[in-house]
Amino acid sequence: MISKLKAFLLRFFQNKYSSVAAAFLFSYFLYLTIPPKYLLSADHYEKFILGKSIYLSDFRSLDVFYPGFDFDPELKFSLLQMSIVNGHKIIAFPVSLGILYAFVFPFGGVYGIYFLSAFLIGLVLFLIGKEFEIPAWQIFLFSFLSPVVINGYLFMDVGVGLFLFVSGIVLYQRSKKNRSFLFAALGGMVLSLSYWFRLEYLIFIGLYWACESFLRLPFSKEDKKRFFLTSAVFIILFFGYCGFNQSFFHSPLGPRYNANYDHSGFSNLFKNFINLLFYGNLKLGIFGYSPFLFVGFLFFLSIRARKWKNISEKEKPLLISSVLGILAAAIVAPNDGGAESGSRYLTPGLPGLFVLTSGFFRFYEPKRSFGEFRSTLFLQSRFFRLGYTTKRQRALQKIQKEFRNSFSKNPRKIF
Repeated sequence: MISKLKAFLLRFFQNKYSSVAAAFLFSYFLYLTIPPKYLLSADHYEKFILGKSIYLSDFRSLDVFYPGFDFDPELKFSLLQMSIVNGHKIIAFPVSLGILYAFVFPFGGVYGIYFLSAFLIGLVLFLIGKEFEIPAWQIFLFSFLSPVVINGYLFMDVGVGLFLFVSGIVLYQRSKKNRSFLFAALGGMVLSLSYWFRLEYLIFIGLYWACESFLRLPFSKEDKKRFFLTSAVFIILFFGYCGFNQSFFHSPLGPRYNANYDHSGFSNLFKNFINLLFYGNLKLGIFGYSPFLFVGFLFFLSIRARKWKNISEKEKPLLISSVLGILAAAIVAPNDGGAESGSRYLTPGLPGLFVLTSGFFRFYEPKRSFGEFRSTLFLQSRFFRLGYTTKRQRALQKIQKEFRNSFSKNPRKIF
């Protein structure tokens, strides 16, 4: 049985269409096995309300449709985290996401939105695999053993932001290969759109561009023109973003910043840093969810960094910005997710971690057989996840027991 499975996997991953299947398989598996109607928790429900509100207003208003506004003008009893700015009811989610939802709504409603979400996150994995020459079996492994699909599919702002970020990098790198100023400008525009959906991309884009400029010094005449053209696009679009938010919400970085980052204190800075990277508050951080990514990270620091000249030029800025960006974002990002599957605030660093870990696989794989290597990695990841799930369930049962005991003793205390 095991030998037949190995033979099937060998044939599957050597097929010319294997890269497409590996990228899209898990995201559409989630779409088909977990109906979107069961995913409308409070966080997701708010985003759909924002999108439908924009759609109902025919794209003429950013107001959130709140039926009880006449009875509750101060929004004291709203289940949504809304606020009133200039007499408008707004919600602490990216307006760009609401506009995207509003466009998709007529073509399938909630199901159409989740179908698009699954498609975009699959396309991200396909682009990463093709651009950085990552084998199909590794892309498939990253899809279900890292938080990229879970976070990108369940939180569409995460998936759309990552798609724009990866697409922008691919376009800019292709502009150098094809000597195209149009691709360079388009790359800058697409990269700039990513922080309209997730603010943490400001950190990663800034670091990526700083690394790109430093590693390219001294510039050739053509590289200099391309670099300054893309830089001008970055600056113009960033000021446009700040101007839009300032005019509508009286905040240059928008309501999302005011709701999350502006209120994140520094009292638990180190604790939140560890939580987002590893584990804390019943949540797995990015390396806690995917320990093999941490192995790839350590491999880069200990071995690949010594052979810096052998690393591809297009990989270098991505690797450095991903490592530094993850550390920086873990410091400043809020740790407010209720049920994190690896921190979604660190998702922009995943493409770089995939490239790092792929380098570790290339170094390690020749020393072991195909089946033994993959089986060991899969089993280790499964046992780790099983242990975490068991621990989390026990903790939740303990909380529920304390809640029931408190409620039975004094019901009025709960209400």
